[in-house]
Amino acid sequence: MAMETISGRDGDIAWLVGTSTPVGASEACADIGKLPGGKRSYPVKQIYQVTDVTKHVLDPGLPVVVSNGGVPVKRTDYKLLHLNGCILFRQPLTGTPVITVAGNYIPATTGTDVIPVEHVNDWSLGLTANEIDLDEYATDIIPAAPGKFQGTFQFMRHSAGSGIDLLSEMLLQKTFIFSLYEEVQTKRRWNVYGRLGGAPMAAPSAGAVSGTVTGRCLVMPAFDLG
Repeated sequence: MAMETISGRDGDIAWLVGTSTPVGASEACADIGKLPGGKRSYPVKQIYQVTDVTKHVLDPGLPVVVSNGGVPVKRTDYKLLHLNGCILFRQPLTGTPVITVAGNYIPATTGTDVIPVEHVNDWSLGLTANEIDLDEYATDIIPAAPGKFQGTFQFMRHSAGSGIDLLSEMLLQKTFIFSLYEEVQTKRRWNVYGRLGGAPMAAPSAGAVSGTVTGRCLVMPAFDLG
């Protein structure tokens, strides 16, 4: 079974609350050729994903080891997208790779693993590529080097009657994993992991109590489906 189906509409949000669980010593990965939902084809042996769709969300709070033929791969040789289980190698691999991961995943296959966040809309996800100015002579334009990314997310929440008191939850835990749905039926979604910066509720207006929930990504957001 893939991710638990939520009953809702496109643009809805789910909160992943499953207990972090070991994937095993060597969880198999497959060469997928394209990023999930993407059209661009990459060379063979460059883009891999955890084969078991129920284990795509790797726990970002715990170490993940990527191995090839049982030998750990240098961390500088790949990028890991925790939230869809993808491994992006900087260069296509050679020979006959056998890619596996060891670590923990967040289950999302039952109603107790996934909680719909009701009465929400207008979610947005932002990713900023920061640059570092360099100091060089004989250039007309200030040169810059690529820095790190900064990600944020937010959504409008109407009514505290959704059964989830996010203000109190912020006292109980530091990080959250949300699935921001583009399309509910096909489970096209962006997974985000981060801290909530605020969950305000304003005075009633036109019969609704509303507020914009904000958060900051702690790992790269990732798109997944199925």
